[in-house]
Parts: sequence; structure tokens; C-alpha cells
Amino acid sequence: MTDITEIVPSRNEDGERTAYLGEASFGSIDALVAEVPELLEPDAATELARHVNNFARGGDYVLIEDPAEFAERYRAQLESEDPSQPWREGVMRLSDFGVPDFDAITAPRHDGDKLVYFAEDRATGLAYRATASLSGLAEPSYEPVPLDDYEPAE
Repeated sequence: MTDITEIVPSRNEDGERTAYLGEASFGSIDALVAEVPELLEPDAATELARHVNNFARGGDYVLIEDPAEFAERYRAQLESEDPSQPWREGVMRLSDFGVPDFDAITAPRHDGDKLVYFAEDRATGLAYRATASLSGLAEPSYEPVPLDDYEPAE
């Protein structure tokens, strides 16, 4: 039995998204799952999501494994921003976007025949809900988590 935590998402020497398991490399999520079908087990949802996300978005999106930790970091960033400052081009502020429903963000899981996970856009810090069919993992859809207006504490 394969230790699925030993699978490493990466890029190969040509810069293409890949996954490594020991000396073996896999150039697609389908090839990886064919070799390591244990990834399709419900208790492996986090590891599967890590690799689906890698093949779909690479390092541009980071898997949210711990929703509470994500919420804590997001709130801390909001609190560190000065709401009296006007919007400025090239300056990324979460307060310019809003606040997600943190309760809607969950750890990776199976939902019927789908894999559902959340990922953070590295450029903006915003959360996206990703959904992939467990029989077609190569094409996950990413939808932004809806945002409410940010109201700074007084």
C-alpha cells in the first residue's frame, strides 16, 4: 500500500506541473490516480485535493486545509489594514474586496460523486470553492466564495 503523504506536487524540469512518488513522476491527475487509487478514498480527500489543485492551478492557488487557520489569517490581515486609506492601484487589500462566509469554507471532502475543496488565490488572498467530479478530476471548477462588505471595528 502506498503512503499517499509521500506524493509530492511539483514541477518537472520543463516547468510542467507534475507529482512525484519516489522516482516515479506523473504528468496528470489521471495518471497519478491510476497508479495510486487510494487517493479516491473519502479519508484521502485532502491529499487528493492537494494534487488536483496542483495540476489545475499550480502554485497560484494554495489548498485550504485548515479553515480556522485561514479565517484567522484573513481576519488578522483585515485588522492590519487602515480602512481610512483610499484604494491604490497595485496595493492589494482584503478590505477592498470584503469578507467571506468563513463557515462555508470547509476542509476537503467528498460530496456524493464530487471532490469539494477550497483554495486561496496567492495573489489576492481570496478563497475559491473548487469542485471536481471524482471520475473527471482533471477539470475542477473554481468559483469565488461570496463576499460581504467589510465593516471595520470601531
